Amino acid sequence: MLQRFSLRHVFALGFVAVALGGYACSSSNSSSFTSDPGGGGVCRNGCANGMTCSPSTGGCVECTTDAQCPASRPRCSGGACVACASNGDCAAATPACSPATHTCQVACTATSCRGVLPICDPSSTACVGCLADKDCPAAVGRPFCDPTTKLCVACSTNAQCGAAAPVCYTKIGICVGCLSNGDCNATTPICTGDLRCKVGCTSNTGCSGDKPLCETTSGECVGCLANGDCPSTAPICHGGRCAQCQNNSDCPAAHPFCGDTACVDCRNDKDCPATAPTCRAGLCTVKG
Repeated sequence: MLQRFSLRHVFALGFVAVALGGYACSSSNSSSFTSDPGGGGVCRNGCANGMTCSPSTGGCVECTTDAQCPASRPRCSGGACVACASNGDCAAATPACSPATHTCQVACTATSCRGVLPICDPSSTACVGCLADKDCPAAVGRPFCDPTTKLCVACSTNAQCGAAAPVCYTKIGICVGCLSNGDCNATTPICTGDLRCKVGCTSNTGCSGDKPLCETTSGECVGCLANGDCPSTAPICHGGRCAQCQNNSDCPAAHPFCGDTACVDCRNDKDCPATAPTCRAGLCTVKG
């Protein structure tokens, strides 16, 4: 089960700008998104142009090297372009690079840290959430100190997760069922958008009959994946089915309306003439 409290903890820190970075995978309905890479899970809906899928890092990432980052955020850390990755990136006035926000801060003192970052780390002089597991309250479900972010999390490695959710989503420190199809077994091979393994196909060999093709993103067997999979009598692939039409503009004047998958004379009574005013099963008929 996804531990939603951990997400709230991340937002409370203001760490979402780095931990999620705006780079979680989004819907591919927009033309600005690349196609699904076929691995399911965190990248199942594709990534925005300019980003790449990296399930091990936490989904769609902005960068993999510093060279891909702008001057305003010159360092690449955890797949995101950030202001600093270490104290060496900071100026003398703000010498401490926060491992939680990756911004340069004034050096902390023993009494200057509070709130969700209550501890002054003597090695970095940055305010942090923890230095060791003993600083983390097990009672609220975040018993481990992430060695990179110095935040209390539910996990930082898979070894800290149980059988029900065996994979650590290290980007936000929670245990999940999977991050990609590779984390799932043969019985439930599809990693869904909510990061759980489910039954489904991974290739066309798992499909047959009138649904011979595998839509690997959803793990569903479908009738078509593209128009080229369809016959001339129903040339448009729409929603995994071959259809005569998707919109009214696909239909001839004799049957001007698109009803579900076929061109019809009418969709309701308003589409019919006075001589045959009743629409039944796509045909205008005389009442009776």
